Order: sequence, then C-alpha cells, then structure tokens
Amino acid sequence: MSRVGMLWYRFCRFAAASVLQLLYRPIRLHTDRIPLTGPVLLVANHQSHLDPPAISICLNKRACAFLAKESLFKNRLFGWLIGSLNSIPIKRDTTDTAAMKATLKALAEGKPLLVFPEGSRSEDGQVQPFERGVVLLIKRSEALVVPIGIHGSGDAWPRGKSRPSIRGKRIAIAFGEPLNPEQLMQNGTDSAIETLRDHILALHQEAIDALEAHRR
Repeated sequence: MSRVGMLWYRFCRFAAASVLQLLYRPIRLHTDRIPLTGPVLLVANHQSHLDPPAISICLNKRACAFLAKESLFKNRLFGWLIGSLNSIPIKRDTTDTAAMKATLKALAEGKPLLVFPEGSRSEDGQVQPFERGVVLLIKRSEALVVPIGIHGSGDAWPRGKSRPSIRGKRIAIAFGEPLNPEQLMQNGTDSAIETLRDHILALHQEAIDALEAHRR
C-alpha cells in the first residue's frame, strides 16, 4: 500500500472507530491474540454490514484486506470507497480465480485478510453453515487462522434494514488463539470446517455472554 493509501486507510479507520465507539461502544475481547506481523486469515461469523469496520478497528495499526461480494461494487461511489480500503470483489456461487489470486497476493504481502465463511449475513444472529471456499484459502495461503465471534451487530443493523439503529445497541467481538493451518487441515476438509466453526461458535457465545454481563 502506498503512503497516501495508508494515510487514507488510517483516516477512515479513525473515523469508523470514532463512530462505532460513540454509537455502539464495542467490547473487544482478546485482541492480544491477533498477530502483529505476517499474513493472517481472520475468519468470522457474519451478522451485519457493521462487521468489517468493527473487526478492522481492533487490529491496531495493521491495514486489513477484505473479501466482499461483487454486488457491493455496483454503486460506483461505495464501490470506490471499499476498493480504496483493500476490499476484493468476489463472485458468489462460482470459482472466482481472479479473487483467489488477489487474496493470496494480499496474504503474501503480509496483510491480515478478513473473510466470512457463511457467505452472507445471518438473519437470526445464529452462526450459519460454512462454505468450503475458506478451506481453499487456508490450504493455499498457509497463513495463520484467527477465528472471531461477533455479536450485537445484527441487532444494530439487521439484515433487510436499509439503515442501522443509532441508539441502545452494543457490539462484542471475541478473538480466538491463532490456529496453525497445517494442523487445521491434517484430517481433511470436512474436519477443518467443523473445527473452525466450533471455535467460532464458542467465541460467538463468549461475545453474547460479554454483552449480557454488561447489561447486568
């Protein structure tokens, strides 16, 4: 990323952090588990459009790359904005070779990359089944995998609503210990997906518990 690009990213991250802190006071759990250097595959459950900024502001000074569905780039202004912030368009329901190359390039450059293996936002806040594409990224990138559980963002901006709520909502994000990709894949694809989903389910519950504790 160029110096100008990094300054722009930091400005947008500061703005996002300020707005999210003002409106949703994010609870950030175990951010010390995020590696400070090297390629990292951040794998999270997906509840809301708020998930990418809420997770990325937890990464200290690291600039994160994102996988985003191609339809989000159809609006020229919004498409330019997310593209300028390292978002990589990916086509749904097909093998997108260009997106795979771009994601592997981002990881090879040492960037953290955020992906949502459910493929779409959850309608009820529960963790949905995972698509198998995340395993291909794990195998080909050989990056450390950090599972993430997020909760509250779906209440703040539910699927189907055009605008987020700006009152009375909180978000919690829980980060897991980095997983070695070779160990994750040692028993095959199905086992890797199940193991990764189990980690995210546990972290999702930890995020739920943190929100309930703060309500009390």
